[in-house]
Amino acid sequence: MQLAMMLKKVILISLVLTMISASLPGNVFAGGNEWTSIGPGGTSILALAIDPTTPTTLYAGTIDNGIYKSMNGGGKWYPANRGLPVGYDSLSIAIDPVTPATLYAGVSYMVFKSTNGGLSWQESDTGLYGIVSTLVIDPSIPTHLYAGTDEGVFTSLNSGDSWQPINNGLTNLSASSLAIYPAAPPTLYAATGGGVFKSANGGGSWYSANAGITTNSITYVMINPITPSILYAGTYSQGVFKTINSAVSWNPANSGIIDAQIQTMAIDPLTPAKLYAGTYSGGIFKSMNGGESWDLANYGLTDARIYALVVDYAEPSTLYAGIYNDGVFKTTNSGTGWQPINTAMASTFGVHSVIVDPQTPSNLYALVFTRGVFKSVNAGADWQTVNTGLPDTLPVITLATDPAASNILYLGLRGDGVYKSMDGGGSWTPASVGLTNLNVEELAVDPITTTTIYAGTKGGGMFKSTTGGESWQEINNGLTYLNILSLAIDPQTPTILYAGVDATRVFKSTDGGESWNEHYDGLYQLNINALAIDPITPSTIYAGTSDNCMALPCGRVFKSIDSGESWVAVTGSPFSPVYSLAVDTVTPTTLYAGGLIFYSDSAVYKSTNGGDSWQEFSMGLNSSVGSLAINPMRPYIVYAGTGDRGVFSITQFEINHRIFIPLLQRSQ
Repeated sequence: MQLAMMLKKVILISLVLTMISASLPGNVFAGGNEWTSIGPGGTSILALAIDPTTPTTLYAGTIDNGIYKSMNGGGKWYPANRGLPVGYDSLSIAIDPVTPATLYAGVSYMVFKSTNGGLSWQESDTGLYGIVSTLVIDPSIPTHLYAGTDEGVFTSLNSGDSWQPINNGLTNLSASSLAIYPAAPPTLYAATGGGVFKSANGGGSWYSANAGITTNSITYVMINPITPSILYAGTYSQGVFKTINSAVSWNPANSGIIDAQIQTMAIDPLTPAKLYAGTYSGGIFKSMNGGESWDLANYGLTDARIYALVVDYAEPSTLYAGIYNDGVFKTTNSGTGWQPINTAMASTFGVHSVIVDPQTPSNLYALVFTRGVFKSVNAGADWQTVNTGLPDTLPVITLATDPAASNILYLGLRGDGVYKSMDGGGSWTPASVGLTNLNVEELAVDPITTTTIYAGTKGGGMFKSTTGGESWQEINNGLTYLNILSLAIDPQTPTILYAGVDATRVFKSTDGGESWNEHYDGLYQLNINALAIDPITPSTIYAGTSDNCMALPCGRVFKSIDSGESWVAVTGSPFSPVYSLAVDTVTPTTLYAGGLIFYSDSAVYKSTNGGDSWQEFSMGLNSSVGSLAINPMRPYIVYAGTGDRGVFSITQFEINHRIFIPLLQRSQ
């Protein structure tokens, strides 16, 4: 009996393990899951929609990155792209008010339909043509849909199965926005490049309703949900206009709006005198009196280009804004302050460098040129900008941490020298005294004497500080090329330095930069973009290179086993330009190379035998990689800074999923 019970337990455990194994991604068993976008920032948002029965459920349409869904008020996003075409803009989203699991998306010149809350999509645009800028549903008959395109207005009377043009009387077919009042038949308004048009018969015929508007370029039209004779029209160059007589006549409603190019609008459904206008470059404006006056409502926004606004109908003090490049922002106080809510949403930021805190690896830094330094304290789950004290232009290029006190940071900027932070990026102060060239491309900190720092510049060669950045001295003796592209310090003997330049050369110093000697035996590519040293055997060095790319190979990984005296191009390394290298500090025969994807099928390559052979390592990563970093305490976690998709991470697992049932022997 006891034996039978033990066998049951073993079999049960085995079945559980089998189910766990089956639930994991297929490539986990090959040694790793896929690369995952972790920010910072977000993608460009073109459309937002709120589930009419569950307002914590949101959908966001993006440029190039499909549609995202959140089920917790924007706390976290998930791709909802199955069945959608890749690389197209999602311009509009409409949700069935009665059956909200049914939704429609205008994706470029196509319409897609989902009947399962965005889990999957099917194309549903027979008879429709033109780029679909807007979609609306008749709330009284949800099987009736309308689409505004650059080829006019279309309707579907069968839930999107087929469409017909309804353009009788429309003298301009570029319809960027539609608004519907659910009468029988419904009243429609269209914002077009030829003014506002109105239909009192569900689109059967249209007539111009533009009296009083001083421009024909109308970008948005919106109805007061309580008093439908009141409408607002946003224009391309003349701000906002208002009508109180169902578009018989209009008057300007612009007082306080300083950007007259209106992109989108929203209205509080319970207090319809409260309005919001999103502009092309001036951010968000708010009116509390039906458009008589407006005030700026931008606090917390990181970009002023607003493409979408939507109000939570259950809690109208909660709004969501879709912003160019920076994703979705949320306010819970009617626009007084905004916070980014982009967790797990793809980023469109070009990350010049990604850095892992060596003492607290959950702390990450991402450098985004012209946007500054982003910091995450939870391995990329959330990011905040840490730019206090930095120049407004934010030309951030390189960052180095003090190995003994990782709250001490050094930041290199192009044209602005070096800045130092003593509080983990909370504030920055200039640290450039003595730097005669302020185009800092590389920084490195001596791992033993951490007040010694080296700066490589573009055009000015090398500089050294022995005072923690308080002052610098030029150290170019023997350095005949002054454009420094890469820099590495021997971790065991930090007076040994290596500098890569744009002249097929690596320069080496054995005396802390006092003098340099060139080493190029075996190198044959122009730019030495990256250098990495084996931390256990520092005579082994790797160089990532690129050439003019007139012919392949235009990139390589080179290896030296004699401290840089001679180099060999390693077999099977990437043929495309290599801009980043990372060596596993625990198992230094494992290394990664990242570079341009344009000339290669893979942006990242991995070697597990010291560069003797390489494998493509880009599962889920479709952007060029300019920076790589490894978690020093968990080296199976790797981060990649990409050219236009933010930071990605990958956690690699080796799982043996064979099941062993032990042979149990009865005791004698």
